[in-house]
Amino acid sequence: MLSLFDKNMYTTISGTSAAAPMVTSSIAMMWAVNTNLCPNPNTCGDDIKKKLEIGSGNPLNAFNAVRNSAADPTSISQTSSLPTTRST
Repeated sequence: MLSLFDKNMYTTISGTSAAAPMVTSSIAMMWAVNTNLCPNPNTCGDDIKKKLEIGSGNPLNAFNAVRNSAADPTSISQTSSLPTTRST
């Protein structure tokens, strides 16, 4: 993954420390489009892994993961914005 290294320089990084923020933010977006993402807590991890389509060296595609998690996948396009909430 490309990461900002020094002021105007980028470098390639890898490993779980690099991947964790990307996977976590993808799961957060998946939950934003479907609050019933894990109806069964016993299989939640497996359900999310299937939607993320990761494992065995497959790269994360956050767009596909969010679209596949939506109640209506056709409602998610590359120009869609995620729902926003405001706390009062």
